[in-house]
Amino acid sequence: MSASAARCLVCRNCGTEAPLRAQHACYECFGPLEVGYDAAQLAGVTRAAIEAGPPNMWRYADLLPVGQDPATRVSLTRDSPHWYRRTPSRTRSASGLRCG
Repeated sequence: MSASAARCLVCRNCGTEAPLRAQHACYECFGPLEVGYDAAQLAGVTRAAIEAGPPNMWRYADLLPVGQDPATRVSLTRDSPHWYRRTPSRTRSASGLRCG
């Protein structure tokens, strides 16, 4: 699946629809927002497709309202340049503690 089944944000209280964006409350009634899905496209999302995805949150990309362009996705996997493993020696040196 190339695009997310997410189509809009929907207010749980009044049903008002809002575009997909960083918004957590309805501007009409201040109710909480949920993701509204396209039913036909959602039917195409299968468990097998999700399991075949990468071993991180992007395996759910077909259900997420963001991150549809793989080039703009941020992920903290071992293959990512953002991955940094804190070992005890690095933790000690970073905190200024000395052993012994």
